[in-house]
Amino acid sequence: MTDWAALSPQQRTQARLNFAETRDLDSVDRRARWEAYQALPPEEKRRLAAGANAARPPTPVTAPAVRPVPQRNLARIPPRNRADNGRLAVVPPGQVDRNTLLPRPGILPAP
Repeated sequence: MTDWAALSPQQRTQARLNFAETRDLDSVDRRARWEAYQALPPEEKRRLAAGANAARPPTPVTAPAVRPVPQRNLARIPPRNRADNGRLAVVPPGQVDRNTLLPRPGILPAP
């Protein structure tokens, strides 16, 4: 656990990706790949490690979803109103609906 805590977020993400990739392999194939790697000379292992790091695209900062999320489960972000010039509306304290966390009707002027 201390080794995991010492990893950077990018290294943790890469470890998660590697785990998900190897989990999909059957045990016979996994063992064959491991034994083939162990049979390599040390300089070949170093070359493979250096080449793997250089050839890979940068790892994402967050962990990827193991299964894709259906579009119907994703929140839709409403388009920004051009009239607001990128400003956010400020809601006075106590004027937020506790159930929805949205401004109560009639608080904000209509766009």
